[in-house]
Amino acid sequence: MPKVECFFDCSSPWSYMGFSNLLTLTARLGLEVTWRPVVVGFIFERVNRDVYTQRRLMAPPLKAAYELKEMQDWADAAGLVIRVPPQCGHPINAVSCMRACIALEPTGKLVPFAFAAYEALWRDGRNLGDREVLADICHSIGVISGHLFAAIADDAVKTALKRNNDELARRGGFGVPTFYVEEEMFFGNNRMILVENALRTQMRNVKRSITSLPYPVLDGVADSSEGAAR
Repeated sequence: MPKVECFFDCSSPWSYMGFSNLLTLTARLGLEVTWRPVVVGFIFERVNRDVYTQRRLMAPPLKAAYELKEMQDWADAAGLVIRVPPQCGHPINAVSCMRACIALEPTGKLVPFAFAAYEALWRDGRNLGDREVLADICHSIGVISGHLFAAIADDAVKTALKRNNDELARRGGFGVPTFYVEEEMFFGNNRMILVENALRTQMRNVKRSITSLPYPVLDGVADSSEGAAR
């Protein structure tokens, strides 16, 4: 099956939508995702400093209003509630939150924690830089907050997050969400249809490889590949 990766940061509303939509897509296709937490501010500093200049420039009122409407349209299409700006203000410091995602990945709790973090910020307006907020998120998904806070202070977790930041910059990424299907990059929630097309193409190639083998293949293997490609 094709490899699909998602570089994400819970402080971005577009990353929230991309994260949610990729979950839905890969569940439908029967695929697993390699989730790669990053801190998008570090990415901007490395390869996309112009984003700060662009933010300081006021967009024409009609364009700004349309962009806000479009964001809400995408949120509605994904079944998400996104309130921009969040009540706590924005930008926020989400470094501890993203380290928490790194620490929780081996336990299978990364996805529920990240999703709850997205909801806390973008639906409920709570600051992910606040340890009390992170503790509440932990409680909601059955994680002991004290253990998690100890983990995110570990040098290995800090190094792993930095490694993800460096890798995204090295592979051509400049923001979040960034998706890779094998080594092909797609940026932004609105590229999800292209991500799906790339995944289906890869899955068809796998199926063709299986059916062209010079020896019999178990029916279950072929059936699994065919079913996933629908």
